[in-house]
Amino acid sequence: MDAMLALPGAQFAATLEVAKDVVQSCPTYKYNNRVRNELVRLTSDIPGQTVTLEAARNTQVVGADVEADVIRRSLQAKHGITLGQDNTCAAIEAEIIQVTAMSALFQPI
Repeated sequence: MDAMLALPGAQFAATLEVAKDVVQSCPTYKYNNRVRNELVRLTSDIPGQTVTLEAARNTQVVGADVEADVIRRSLQAKHGITLGQDNTCAAIEAEIIQVTAMSALFQPI
């Protein structure tokens, strides 16, 4: 969770969004809403971190849409997948093993 909290606002909101997309193509993991809500709550305690629950829900953080596109493309290239088409379980497991910021949002079913 610390890696997520260290992200700038737009990258934080974008990572929340992309993680949701990634788990949709994996039957063995789900998006961890409890962790997401806790992360969003904790950002209110960090100076300079202005992601509110509403903004994170709607990804209405300036630059979040561009960041989400960059994160999606990077993730697809890194794991050789196409989001929305390929099974993403191996990519999720690799993210968890690498303890990436996004990995905090994946929960085994």
